[in-house]
Amino acid sequence: MDEMEKVFAEGLRKAASGRPAIVVDVDEVIALFFTYVDMLKKEGLKDYFYYENKVMAELDYYYRDHQEGMWAASGYAASMQQHPAPDFLKEESLFYEYDPDLFSRYLSYITPDALRATLIAPDVQTDAVEEHYGSEYRAYTVPAERVAIWKTPMRAEAFRYPAPNPFIPSDLSLLGSGTESVPAKLIEDERGTFW
Repeated sequence: MDEMEKVFAEGLRKAASGRPAIVVDVDEVIALFFTYVDMLKKEGLKDYFYYENKVMAELDYYYRDHQEGMWAASGYAASMQQHPAPDFLKEESLFYEYDPDLFSRYLSYITPDALRATLIAPDVQTDAVEEHYGSEYRAYTVPAERVAIWKTPMRAEAFRYPAPNPFIPSDLSLLGSGTESVPAKLIEDERGTFW
C-alpha cells in the first residue's frame, strides 16, 4: 500500500469509527503538502499543463454563467482593489504568459518555516477565547522537531503531473450559424428524430 492509499484508508477508518475523517493526522497532511510542493519545485512548470489550464480558464471566462447577488458584488469589489475596473474579471481569470521562473519563485516562498496552518474541527483543544465573537482557539509556535519533519519530503509516487489531456480544445471559435431557414434533420433512428 503506497502513502496515499494509507492516508485514504486511515481517513475511512476514522470516519467509520464516528470521528470526522477530516481530522486524520495534521502532521501527515502537512508533510504530504510539502512533498507535493517539493515535486513541483523539482519538475518545474510543465508547459503542456500551463497551456491546458490557460485554455480551460478561457472557456470558463467566456462561457461563464451570469452571477448575481451579494457574493458576486463582494467578489467584484475585492477584485477591483487589485485590477482596473474595465478588466478586473479578465485579469483575475485568465492566464497571459508562460513564466516558469515566476512559478519557481512563488514556490520558493512556500516553506515549512513560513507556514501558518489553521485546523477547524469539533475536538480541537483550545486555550483562549476571541473577545468579540467568543470563538475558542489556540495559537502556538510549532516545535522545531515537527518543522524538521515537514522539511523532509515523504516518498509519494502518487504526486506527479497528470498526463497531457488530449481533449483540450485547440480552437474556441464557434461554427458558422448557417443560412438554412428550414431545420435540418441530423439524426433519425429508432430512438427518434433529432433536428
